[in-house]
This record gives sequence, C-alpha cells and structure tokens, in this order.
Amino acid sequence: MQREPLLLDQAVVLPCPLLRNQDSSDPSQWLRGLDWASLPTDRPRIVLAHGGVHGFGGRDYEADEEAQSGANNLIDLACLPADQIDYIALGDWHNLKQMSPKAWYSGTPEPDRFDQGDDNQRGQVLLVEVERGCPPQVQSQPTGRLYWHNLRVRFSGDGDLDRLERQLDELTAGRVARDLLRLEVSGSLSLAGHRRYQQLIDDLQNRLLRLRIKGDCEQAPEAAELEQLTARTEDPLIARVAQQLQHRLERESDPDSEEASRIRTALCELFRFTTTR
Repeated sequence: MQREPLLLDQAVVLPCPLLRNQDSSDPSQWLRGLDWASLPTDRPRIVLAHGGVHGFGGRDYEADEEAQSGANNLIDLACLPADQIDYIALGDWHNLKQMSPKAWYSGTPEPDRFDQGDDNQRGQVLLVEVERGCPPQVQSQPTGRLYWHNLRVRFSGDGDLDRLERQLDELTAGRVARDLLRLEVSGSLSLAGHRRYQQLIDDLQNRLLRLRIKGDCEQAPEAAELEQLTARTEDPLIARVAQQLQHRLERESDPDSEEASRIRTALCELFRFTTTR
C-alpha cells in the first residue's frame, strides 16, 4: 500500500502504513503536505495509520523482542488537520482505546493474550459510521470466541480446592477447547486433596485449549491419612513402609527440602495405591 489517497465510491482512504520494520519517522507525515482541495468534498476521509501516538506508546507485546520502548513510528495526531479528516483508524495497540473524538484503536478481533486487568478490551471490531464533516459514530461489536483467564490460588486446605473448582466452572461455563488458563499455584493439600488436584489438572488439560501452570502444589499428609497407612493391620507390608517413610519425614529438619518432597510424594503414591485397589 502506497502513501497516497485511495479514492473509493463511498470514501477517500488515506493510508499511512509502515514501509520498514524499524522506522523512526511518523507514517502520517505525508498528510501534512497533502493538497486537501484536490480531494472530493462529498466523501468522508478516513486515515489508516499504524503506530503509537504522542503521549501513548502503543505496542504492548510483552514477549516481542522487536518492540522498542519509546519512539518508533510515533504518530502526531495534533499535527493532522482535524477539519479535513473524518476518522482515524489506528493499528498497533492490541486493546480497544479511543485517542481523540476521531481516532480509535480497534484492538484485535480475537483476544490474543491473557487478561491484563480492567483495560483488557480485546475480541471486538468497531462499526464506524462516517459522513464528511460530521463526528464519527463508533460502536464496538464483540467478535471473539476465545477466553483467556488468569487465576492464582494458595492452598492452605482441601477447602481451597473446592473453591478453585467452583471458580473454574464459572469461568469456563461448560465450554470445551475455547478457554486458555494461566494458573499460579502454591501451598499444600492433603494426600487425598492432592490426588483430586492431579485429577483436576488432567481434566483441564483435556478440556481447555491451553493450560499454563506456574508454581507447585505440595503434599502435606494429614494425621488421619498417616494413621490410615501406618495402622493397616490387613496390609502389614504397606503399614511398615508407611511407618518408615513417616519416620524419615519427621527426621527432616527442612520441610521444604527436596528429600522431604520426595518422601511426601512416596506417601501420596502409597495412599493412592491403597485407596484405588
């Protein structure tokens, strides 16, 4: 696309594309020297421009190494003749944002990353009605079919697992392969609770479009669970192994050590074996 007016039957399009990957110039600069009198007076004039604007950097790709902080291809909206332009469609910022009465970032038609808080407005297009010399009428139209979620949970008991399951049900609303979840976990659950947690994670892997887990959920055997293992008169071998593991765990000075974690994992597997036979 060239930086020159494009005359359509119902509008005049004024494209301001990036001509190079890295460009420090304002892509709308050519409009400052345009002979506006040469354009039709009966058709709305629409600027298409890609970049940040002065006072707002635009591009927000956290993982994009090419995104330079600061000042590439900044568009100076104040230098554009507002009375000659009816609408400015901006691209580069992936959220919905109005920059002036006539200038909007539409965001992306499909959400492209995890929620970023209150300003997260992705998954829409803009329906814009323009007439020459009149303010544009702008309406947001939802188009996105994917849902991106952030969840953080610290387990201090099995009740927290129940709460997590309720939250997940509310977030996904029965959908399959349309949700992406970034789950940050910490804390610990009982042996039975940890087994339920693993089953929940397996179910999420099958049900979600993507699951990203940060952190770990530890296993903390409850007294009743240890007694259930160490006092199994019907399984003396299992009871003896469980007693040895319990004694080793009690001798660990650091409950967060790798050895303590391995012992708890062994107890969990032993518990799982005895409860699924």
